Amino acid sequence: MCSSDLAKAIVQVENYLYATSQIAQTTLRSILGEQELDELLSERERLNQALQQQAVELRRERDYHVALLESLNDHVVVTDAAGHLIGNNENAARLHTEVKTGTSVDSWAADHQLYAPDFSRLLETGEIPLYQALQGDAVDGVLIGVKSGDEHLLMACRGSAIRDEDDRIVGAVVAMNDVTIRERTLAALQDAAKQQADVIEAINEGLVLTDTHGCITVMNTRIRDLLGLSPSAAA
Repeated sequence: MCSSDLAKAIVQVENYLYATSQIAQTTLRSILGEQELDELLSERERLNQALQQQAVELRRERDYHVALLESLNDHVVVTDAAGHLIGNNENAARLHTEVKTGTSVDSWAADHQLYAPDFSRLLETGEIPLYQALQGDAVDGVLIGVKSGDEHLLMACRGSAIRDEDDRIVGAVVAMNDVTIRERTLAALQDAAKQQADVIEAINEGLVLTDTHGCITVMNTRIRDLLGLSPSAAA
């Protein structure tokens, strides 16, 4: 193409109004496109900042919850709505050499050695406090046995369901307090009281014990017979 052809292409336009309109539209689209791109980039930056801030807040909340759980003396375990164990604190982890998370409800008792308080049998699924909490039941002071290595521990359990903003159950949490010493001491005291009662009953003479106010607290069968009292009346 010669220079005269180039000149015609530039200045000799058959419909210069249409051509001018097309150029104006093209220029406007270019300007608008740049503006939309700037707005898109600006919006993306704003969204990224918002996501980063939310991530920071979520990490802070998670760290707070972790610190709270670890500060508790209780043994804490958490399950999701499907009945899969998803977390525990360090105290709960120490109960077993191998911490099994993700296990299903039906295997909880065997996997985590959950027993009736007398350790005569494994708990049925419906007896497990965490399962009861997952069903929405109130769990407060439920006593269970836990085998931890060679130890037989007694745990008093408190728990509740975890609900979302629509009041749907999305999981459950249970805190287990080791009451082994308390329960064994109580059992020893009960055994001692029974032995004392057997000794009193074995005495041939009548025996009456009173408190500091002179109220009768204990009498054996010989005294009850002398007074014509039934065992229930004496009690």
